[in-house]
Amino acid sequence: QHLEAYSPSWWDEAACRGIGNFHFFGEDERQCSLKRARIICGGCKAIKSCLTHALENKEEYGIWAGTSARAREKLIVLIEQGLDVETVVKMTQVILDLGGRNMEDDGLLIPVS
Repeated sequence: QHLEAYSPSWWDEAACRGIGNFHFFGEDERQCSLKRARIICGGCKAIKSCLTHALENKEEYGIWAGTSARAREKLIVLIEQGLDVETVVKMTQVILDLGGRNMEDDGLLIPVS
């Protein structure tokens, strides 16, 4: 879904607002400038709300809060196993705050430079 179409409350603070969809919704995640999207997400004030939205709505496509669809699938498994969305978002944020451990091989989280 295109966020500007329904404008969630956190959208006003989103770093990606007005940038366009290419970096976030390319044909596949390698072609959608994943690295650039993650740089934008890394400095976003709305990153927690964005990730919460993506997990609660099981967003299947694009980059949300610097996470790929593959990463979100893994996070959703944690939720389905009993962790609540807020806890998963906090865990993700802790990893990002610790320097964004590069888990690119798993497609899990964003490296923050």
